[in-house]
Amino acid sequence: MAQFVSLIFMAIIVEGLITYIKELIVGGKPQWQMIVGIVLGITVAMVYNVDIFAILGIAAAVPYVGAILTGILISRGSNYIFDLIKALQGAGGGSTNIVAQALTPLIGTVEQIADGTQQATAAAVNNNTAPNPPTDGTVVQ
Repeated sequence: MAQFVSLIFMAIIVEGLITYIKELIVGGKPQWQMIVGIVLGITVAMVYNVDIFAILGIAAAVPYVGAILTGILISRGSNYIFDLIKALQGAGGGSTNIVAQALTPLIGTVEQIADGTQQATAAAVNNNTAPNPPTDGTVVQ
């Protein structure tokens, strides 16, 4: 089942990348805002070593490919990421699938609320999850 969900994840990513690449040049003119967003997303992912593929247990044969693709996903914005998570949760049979289990401790959950919008519930990333975590290095118990 894990390999099937990984395959669906890859298909969703490739489809999203192709759609995004098509939007880079409109009427023969490059969309500089999108290019800047992609560069910033890749930079953030590389600097902070964020790799959604590694998080899901999908190892890349070429170093940094996962971080670069994750950076492109980041550049698409939070709505795209939430839609991706919902699609993956649906692909694996609901909230009990491996994608949801892998992502929920890291990002929380995304729920549909009554008015049809999405609401994110943040997850506790570490012990410093108080509303205003200390900045002096102490750990909240």
